[in-house]
Amino acid sequence: MQLFNTPAYFVSRVLTALCTGEFILTAIATLIAYIITTLYYTITNRQHTVNPNKDFILITGCSSGIGLCTVCHLADKGYTVFAGIRKETDKKNFSEYLNNNYSPKQASITNERIIPIILDISKELDRKNAVTTIQEYLQQHGQTRLIGVIHNAGITLQAPIESMPEDDIRKQFEINSISPVVLSQQFLPLLRQATSKQRTARLIFVASVAAHLTTPDVGVYSATKHAIRSLASCFRQELQQFHIDVAMVSPGAVQSDLRSKGQNMQGESDDKASKEDSTPKLNISSKSPLEPSVAQQYKASHAAVQRSYDTMSDSAANPMVVAAKIESALRDTNPLSEYLAAKEAHFLPMLRGLPDRIFDRLALMEWNKAR
Repeated sequence: MQLFNTPAYFVSRVLTALCTGEFILTAIATLIAYIITTLYYTITNRQHTVNPNKDFILITGCSSGIGLCTVCHLADKGYTVFAGIRKETDKKNFSEYLNNNYSPKQASITNERIIPIILDISKELDRKNAVTTIQEYLQQHGQTRLIGVIHNAGITLQAPIESMPEDDIRKQFEINSISPVVLSQQFLPLLRQATSKQRTARLIFVASVAAHLTTPDVGVYSATKHAIRSLASCFRQELQQFHIDVAMVSPGAVQSDLRSKGQNMQGESDDKASKEDSTPKLNISSKSPLEPSVAQQYKASHAAVQRSYDTMSDSAANPMVVAAKIESALRDTNPLSEYLAAKEAHFLPMLRGLPDRIFDRLALMEWNKAR
């Protein structure tokens, strides 16, 4: 519904107009459209009231990080949350987080609203079992409804594209792009049952600022987020007729970022990872077709890029910032198509209005500082 969701998008359009020689006319038109859509959203937007014990949501990738924080935050707000985890042992994470961040009474109440379910989104059997489990639970508890599905699970494997194994490329697309779409297809019948003209159901994708621009070492990850951005846009257009709103939440650098916590698949933390080992080394297989000199050069540039990312991680935002944006996407009566979380998410999209070669030079200057 909104053509220009953020000032960053407006600035990028102005930069594009400037670089293409159409500055005055396009800038004026963009400014008018931005003002109109911002006023419309501000005036018309409200937040739906949560109906405790009646409003149910599903969140994937909840064992740690953004997913864990969001589960506890939304449960505290009154939602009953089906929390997708990959291992039984991860169930204890919710009570530990609540005990550390809430009063004993509030932690006890909130914990009762969390229903952990085993869900590896890349496994067909897990997806089918999740649908069956939730469907049966809702039938057993009358007057309840699944009003939202939040796709948070994801994976990032960092390496130059030329050196990345084919299996790692496929794995990232499978988990970040394909599995969320398939899971959405399986849960849309339940979401449709919860909709009315007064209340829409929600399909929410946790994307990334990487969906706006691509940088070294995360080319494949960025491609998966570009893909989910396009898929979410199409879902938004196709599902409007069924009163299902679709939104994206795009974080910048967050303390629970996949790489900064040594995380592997679907937001799951690697217990063996340590802060001292937070900068991964580039391991190039002995079977790689890369020439030794090329491999060595990639390793050097990879290390510089990782140090640059580490610097950004030092000032990363609290995951609660993302959880609050997800709540807005879930409750706003007039939801944005995209919610940006953390300062980088507001700033970096502005750069997409620059000519590609200028952006490349700026990026290389930044990473050369880390050499």
